[in-house]
Amino acid sequence: MPLTLSDSSHIMQAVLLLDCLDVYGLNACLHMNTRAALSWLLHKEMAHVLMVASYLECQARSCRTTMPPTCSDWVLCRAPGALPPSIPACSKLDAGSAMLAKVECMLCSLGLLISQDVLLVCKLARLIQLLLRIAIDGDCSLKSLSTGELLLTCKRILRRIVLPALSLITPNPGVTLEIWEAIKELGYEDRFLLYLGWRGRSLERDSIGVKHYELSFVECTAGFEARRMLKRVANERKFSKHVGRQLAKIAHSNPLVVFHVILCQIESYDNMIIPLIDSFAYMTPLALDVLAFMLPHRLAASSRAKLLPDGMTLSQWFQHLAHFTGLYYRTYPMTELHGLMDFILSSLRRGTSLDLIVLSNVVTRMGGCSILEDISEDQLNALAGGEILRRETQAFERASRRAVFRLQLVLNDAKLALPLLSLIAQQCVRSLFQMGMGHVKLAGQFHDKYLHVFYQLVEFLSYSRKRNAEMSGGNQSFTHGSSLVEPDLEMLCRKLQIEPHFAFRVTRSLLGSAVTDPRLSWDENKGRVGKNVCEWSPFNKEFCSKSIRALPLHYLTVLAPRFYVIFWSLTLQDVYLPVACYLSCIASLESRSSHIEGDLSMIHDKRSKDVLRNFGTIDLLKAELATRREQLKFVAIQVRTNITAIFSSLHYKHRRTIPEAMLQYCVIPRATQSPEDAMFAAVFIHQLHFMELPKFSSLLYFDRIIKDVIPLVLCATDREARSLGIYLKRTFNLLLRWRCNSIAYNQEAAMKVGFSLFYGPTTTCSFEQFSIIFAKWHEQATQTFEYGLRQYDSHGRSTLLTLIKLTGVFPVFRGAFKTMKEAVQVITAQNQMKDLQVIARRYLQILESQRSKLLQAPLRAPLDGRGSGDTASSRSLSRIPSAPPSPA
Repeated sequence: MPLTLSDSSHIMQAVLLLDCLDVYGLNACLHMNTRAALSWLLHKEMAHVLMVASYLECQARSCRTTMPPTCSDWVLCRAPGALPPSIPACSKLDAGSAMLAKVECMLCSLGLLISQDVLLVCKLARLIQLLLRIAIDGDCSLKSLSTGELLLTCKRILRRIVLPALSLITPNPGVTLEIWEAIKELGYEDRFLLYLGWRGRSLERDSIGVKHYELSFVECTAGFEARRMLKRVANERKFSKHVGRQLAKIAHSNPLVVFHVILCQIESYDNMIIPLIDSFAYMTPLALDVLAFMLPHRLAASSRAKLLPDGMTLSQWFQHLAHFTGLYYRTYPMTELHGLMDFILSSLRRGTSLDLIVLSNVVTRMGGCSILEDISEDQLNALAGGEILRRETQAFERASRRAVFRLQLVLNDAKLALPLLSLIAQQCVRSLFQMGMGHVKLAGQFHDKYLHVFYQLVEFLSYSRKRNAEMSGGNQSFTHGSSLVEPDLEMLCRKLQIEPHFAFRVTRSLLGSAVTDPRLSWDENKGRVGKNVCEWSPFNKEFCSKSIRALPLHYLTVLAPRFYVIFWSLTLQDVYLPVACYLSCIASLESRSSHIEGDLSMIHDKRSKDVLRNFGTIDLLKAELATRREQLKFVAIQVRTNITAIFSSLHYKHRRTIPEAMLQYCVIPRATQSPEDAMFAAVFIHQLHFMELPKFSSLLYFDRIIKDVIPLVLCATDREARSLGIYLKRTFNLLLRWRCNSIAYNQEAAMKVGFSLFYGPTTTCSFEQFSIIFAKWHEQATQTFEYGLRQYDSHGRSTLLTLIKLTGVFPVFRGAFKTMKEAVQVITAQNQMKDLQVIARRYLQILESQRSKLLQAPLRAPLDGRGSGDTASSRSLSRIPSAPPSPA
């Protein structure tokens, strides 16, 4: 046999003989001389194929770059396009494909024993790399094999021979990198299929009897060494670099085993996440790519539940793995991310939405986009400012530019943004009605989580679009990051089945640019400057007609579609300027600079740099404040002109139904979205009151808030309850100021058209009448909140969260204070509901701190001298006509 193999003229006979022996279960390659002769023959045959493939690759490269191949590309090439004498003529290149088939047969005969010839493995990896490049570029000149057959042959050799042989090779980063250079030519789907075949049914001890005994032995050894090194990571943090090098050394040959052990440890102990991620700096690209394959593979494991048996808490392993995924991709952003995104997308299509927790961690850590759940009043005011004010007031972890760019590139190139947003929006609705969860609390929590991920993704994509617009010189046309907003509202609402308020949230960044940019002037005949932005302007007739087709018909029965579009196009930054927040931040920076200048313990250069940095930030804040003032002035004029025209065109018969329609289709859907949107809804309606719009009754609007909005608290989730609390506080704050200050009431309310008890300017509500109406509203709100506190098992949590947000504006009367205190004390005694008990005790302390600010409830005097105050107040509000009295 060795003599036959050493003679190149009898290659086919030797291959046939090997096949015949293999049929009878005899492996001739176990003989040392036979194996050496077969390796020699493979070296010789691959040298020829490698030479031909190198020449083809060199030609393809010269065509792409219009430059002749250099000596570093191909040492035998002497002229561009010329065929050296040592290579056969082009007509004989077809023999290379036949040799490739013969090489595959001999490699299958050699099997795992190829691991004993490291040089042969490297040559094989280089050959596959060149052939893959030729096949993928479509420049395949091998006539015997088509492009598809060539790809299948290369992937088959990698899966059956090269990767299993790598596990048996002594850890060698050079060999690993050569194999990676070949594998990376494939797409992530093909690479992950290769890793799946490499993994087999199981790893380590579970693979005994399933895999080749040598592979099982090597995997068990690698697993043992990896666990021994991980003990040192947990015990000796100062040796983390040394341990990282040792783990990387083991992972050169067996990355699947090493990362299997690492992920098992991380799922149990979250304190090992950061040191292990730091140790990955010594891993090869192949090992990091294998980890990108293993993350969705472990997340998709059906044998482990992602919820604890109580059905209300996420499993520990799932929380740790989601946290690790976000930190891993933040630290190594160039690792393959498409696989994880496609896994999350496919999970959403199957109705499995728990994997959105992983997406939230990736966007938070990698994209640097985080949304606060329980936001303070100062932080909420800062959200109405510009980027400089947000950066100075929000304590968010700054993300890497590479990570942000990589995530943006993946979401846009893979066309993932719009499918993700549409599926998440559908899950938000489905989570409340079709998820089949046994706990109402769990359904509410996951509904809030899905909304959080949706707004987080929209915020990241909107920020990416703004950043691209700034980099493109302020051009408002569609840029690289704006594929998100290409579909129109009709597609989002009709075809993708997205609720209208979700659709407007998706497109709000472009709608805001079309409305609020003072650099773009509107002309009814010529339209705005900028073609793409003009198409999204709410003042564009074509866009309004598209909005009408997108919205349900019952949305348009009372309100004009242009009002609906304007309401959902504007943001908090367009209607509110936090001047006090700007001045407070500037004063804080000035105080900090004065303190630094007086601190002589600091180094002079560092002190000077910090002071200069603070003064530079102060200048930026002042410039931003001036810019925001100009923008608000521009938006106010634009909104006043259009809103006045809209309300002037409405019919008088809709005067009573306008506040109801406004609450149902505009205010309530937006006030329950986020704290920022809740504050916008309150501020925007208050501005409508001060515009003195015809046919808009502010008194009826506030009355419907008490009767329709406050009861919604009883069936709200935690996120919605907090948002409603912010909206109600902003509204109650205005009403309470009018109740306590008659001068302010007469100037801001009594003289306005919206506070008329009858149609006409002479029938406005007096201060005494408003005081009685306010007391009635306060009593109705007290009854609603008391009911929610008494039914604490189902409504107590949402009621308490709303009441905490209403601190300072409710309750304001001593009787309501006593009622609230008694109801909350009942909850504090419920030891079986610990989470609710903690919230109740917190609110009880807040109530006690507000005792000194309480007012005495007024006597129930009649509004018009007829009947009691309760009856008179209800009768007076109900008598507000929907149309002016007909002339005599």
